[in-house]
Amino acid sequence: MTRLSCRLFFDECLSPDIITNYIEPHLESLELTAEATHYHDKFGTKSKLKDPEFVPILARHPDWVLISQDRSQNGPRIHSLKLACRQHRVTLLCLSSGVMERGFPFQGAQILAHWDRIVDCVRPRGGRYLIRLPDSGKSATIFQALECPAGYAIKNGVCLPDSA
Repeated sequence: MTRLSCRLFFDECLSPDIITNYIEPHLESLELTAEATHYHDKFGTKSKLKDPEFVPILARHPDWVLISQDRSQNGPRIHSLKLACRQHRVTLLCLSSGVMERGFPFQGAQILAHWDRIVDCVRPRGGRYLIRLPDSGKSATIFQALECPAGYAIKNGVCLPDSA
């Protein structure tokens, strides 16, 4: 039985190797369906599109999850990306520096380990989500919802309907 899917978009901060060497080979064996695309595959290796320019293009399809590096919670680039995703209702998944420094096999494993929760964030469109996979000691397996759409609230690190 194939589990629910979404589209994963890896921005230019992440290596395309995460898709070809980890995500794609593991999707089939885990019976997951997804489209995984890298920024360079969609816009070209010489593209210099800024976040406010490429996020609206992703927003044309409601099931994209934009995956990026969480360089700094308050840095100008991440602030620009968060704002663009918020304005265009694109789910943003930030990988912390602790996850990033361990390389693409670890990054991919964390994304796939939280697959059902990521898909749950994409399912009720009409809002925006900000998700973070932070480092937590050596495991880095905590999934944090940081922002939810209207009608949802964060409960135990997950966006759930207000009535839940």
